[in-house]
Order: sequence, then C-alpha cells, then structure tokens
Amino acid sequence: MQNLQDENIKDNITVKLPKPLLFYQNSSFSVQLRARVFYYLCISAIISVLFLIISSIYVQTNSSLQKINLPVIISEVIVIILFLICLQLLIKGFYNSAIHLFIISANATIWAVMFFFGSEVISQLDTIVILLALINVFPLFIDKFKSAVFVYLAINISALIVFIYFFKDIHGLTNTVVVDYIADTSIALIFSAIAAYLIININTKTIEKVEDDYKLRIETEERLKQSEEKYRTLMESLNEVIIVADNNHVIQYVNKKFTEILGYQPSEIVGKVGYKILHEPKDYQLIENANKERIEKKLTHYEIPFITKDGKKIDFLVSGAPVLDEKGNTIASVGAMIDITESKKAHKALEESEIK
Repeated sequence: MQNLQDENIKDNITVKLPKPLLFYQNSSFSVQLRARVFYYLCISAIISVLFLIISSIYVQTNSSLQKINLPVIISEVIVIILFLICLQLLIKGFYNSAIHLFIISANATIWAVMFFFGSEVISQLDTIVILLALINVFPLFIDKFKSAVFVYLAINISALIVFIYFFKDIHGLTNTVVVDYIADTSIALIFSAIAAYLIININTKTIEKVEDDYKLRIETEERLKQSEEKYRTLMESLNEVIIVADNNHVIQYVNKKFTEILGYQPSEIVGKVGYKILHEPKDYQLIENANKERIEKKLTHYEIPFITKDGKKIDFLVSGAPVLDEKGNTIASVGAMIDITESKKAHKALEESEIK
C-alpha cells in the first residue's frame, strides 16, 4: 500500500477534504490538495460518461435503425467501471495507483475511439487533440514517478504510428501526408510532455518550499511560545515588581508582585498609559526622559514614588532596560522595581537622629 501518511508534516497546512478522503487528513498539504481535486475529477468523469451512455442509448434507439450499438455501450460501461475503481483506490489511500489507472484508462478510451468508432478520417485524426489535453493535466496530479510522463508519451506515439499504418490506405493518405502528420503530432506530444514534466518539477519544489517554510514558522512560533512561557514563569517568580511597557508607555505586562504591592489587577492596568495612573504629574518628565534613554538602548536607574490603588505612595528603585526586536530596534521597556519605602524612612530617621 502506498502509505502517503509517511509524508506527514507536523502542524501541517490542511485542506478541507470530502468525508470519503479522511485517509488523507494527516497527509501533506500537496497530497491533500491533489487528492481533493482528483476526487472531484473522478466524480465528474463518472457522471459525464453516465450521461454519455444515456444519450447514446437514446440516440441509437431513436435512429432509423432503432438498435442499440452494444460495442459502444459496453465500452462506455467499462470506462465507468474503471473510473469507479480509480475512485475506490483513491478513497482507500492508493493515490498514485488511482492516478495512473485513470490516465491509462483515458488513454485507452481515446485510442479505442480512434481505432474502432471513428467513422471519418477527420473525426479520427482530430481525436488526438484530446491526448494533448490529457498530457497537459498531468502536473495537477502527478508528484511521484514523474518519468511516467515520458512512458505515456512513448506509448501514445507508438499507438499513433500503428494507427496511421493501419488506416492510411483506408483513408487514402499518401506517404508524404502520413510522415507530415506523424511528425507534427509527435512534436506536439513531445513538447507537451516536456512541459508537463517541467511543470511537475516546479509545482513539487514550490509546494515543498511552502510546506518547509510553514513548518519552520510553526516550529519558530512554538519555540517562541515556550520561551514566552519560561519568561512569564520567571517574571512571576521574582520578588521584584516587573512592568513591561511599549515605547508609548502603554503597559503590556505586570507580574504578581505588582498586584500584591500596588493593588492593581492586570486587567485594570494592562493596555493603559501607566504613568498617568501610577504617578503624579510632577514625575512625568522624569519618566519621559528615562523612556527616551531606553529607546536609545540605554539602561536607566532612578527612584520614583508610585501611587497604589488605595492612594498610598510607595517609593521604588527602578532599573529599566530596552526590549529589542530581531532587527535591534527598541520596541518596549522592562522595569524591575524594588520597594525602598522602608529603607528611605530608616535612612531619613537615621539622618534626623544624627542631627539631634
């Protein structure tokens, strides 16, 4: 069994699949996409041939002969059966087998029409155009066994030569016309096959690149998420008050210690301009100057009183540092703050006692 699930990609880009194609839900994006398109193509082909059978029976029974041409009807029924087998193989997970059986069936049908059911030379020779169309759809579905394109090409050119050999006398074709027709048609088939092969390569590499880029992005996001979780855990475990604010002073994060000491819940402060809530207007300029220094990638150290939720003032020693993006630009500031209220009171009391 062609185990397409070996091509899985973790956190893969997914395609909305029809219910019968659940086998492919863990397959790669390219396989999912091809399987879905081929699924609808098989259904369309089956419906089309079924309609063709009904119309053939109607035309034949209403013709002057009023007789069903069994060879034609039987051949059309065989085509439907083959397409149904392709659909079943696809549903069971045999994607590549289904694709190649479909192509072989379509090729066989075209040559059967040309050999057995073409009544006039023009209709027979024009049928070869369908082969060109068939070759041109190869890139939509083939991702493995790409060299099969040239195998089909060789078979079709061989069948063309045999066909012309058997029917040239019947249709009164001269050797010059035969050689010219075979040469022109073969060149067209070869060109289409080469183009199809190159497009398959381009499509495969493009989709692989998309999948690799997507996988890398998912892995990067996962590592970043893990890093953020570790960072948050570290920040929450620190005994200092931690504040993260962007360059416009909008608070992005506060830790538990911030809530314990200042009384504000994260929902009450995050997303707001911090200094307008936490400081008196006389301290605004100090905060602005410190923020400008951090934007210039400098560290800052200063003392400043904070206003708690219940209106009290607490003195903090603030150590600020810039937060840089991958390009080295300052996008935020992180401040680690130590409550120095009691130490300042003790220092003031000591100074007063020394004066006395």
